[in-house]
Amino acid sequence: MSSPEVHHVSTTMVRPASFIDETTGNHRRIDLNPIDLAFLRIACMQKGLLFTGRLAIEKHEDDNTTSVYINCNSEGVEFIHATADISVEDIVSPTYVPQSLVDLLFSLNGVPNYKGQSHPLVSIQVTELRDGAVFIGCSANHSVCYVGDTNTTEVSPLEGLVEKCFHFTKANIAALKARVNSEMEQKTMNRQNQVLATAEEQQQVMAENERQKLAANDWRMMLSAEK
Repeated sequence: MSSPEVHHVSTTMVRPASFIDETTGNHRRIDLNPIDLAFLRIACMQKGLLFTGRLAIEKHEDDNTTSVYINCNSEGVEFIHATADISVEDIVSPTYVPQSLVDLLFSLNGVPNYKGQSHPLVSIQVTELRDGAVFIGCSANHSVCYVGDTNTTEVSPLEGLVEKCFHFTKANIAALKARVNSEMEQKTMNRQNQVLATAEEQQQVMAENERQKLAANDWRMMLSAEK
């Protein structure tokens, strides 16, 4: 199978109503912390949050340091309408996810996060597939919308890993639900039986204790009568 092509029908920058078309301006800035900086070297993640600015770098000559921040210049997020000679079956039928096909459906695929100076921080590509289905691919700059372990200091891409799709029919899902429900009912019955057994055992112990008390009282009464 030859490699299919994705044709971008249109590309639009979605900007806030307050956007002013100017190259420079007194825009608000959001500085990146050291944890954010760790993600600049890796590729954009394939999810999305709405950030309409761009990354910016500022060198500080007084202490010979460099800071990276989000320049809130309202340059907008990217919205792409595309078509592709790919079907849903091409994506879901293989045992492993055909990454070469899926990558085509994300507009920022392979773009390092540090290129957020010139690339949008969020890009959404809506692709019409050959069979009429629609694939919505969201790419976001990982360094500005990462949420996770704050102790992360170094990030490197995982190589050699592949994704796999698991498909369940309605019949399989129904069978799984029935099995789980049956197991839960059995566990509930087992717990109830354990409670009943424990209660019966406690009643037997109490009855035995009462019998022993009565026997001891009878013995004491017999000894008193003999005296």
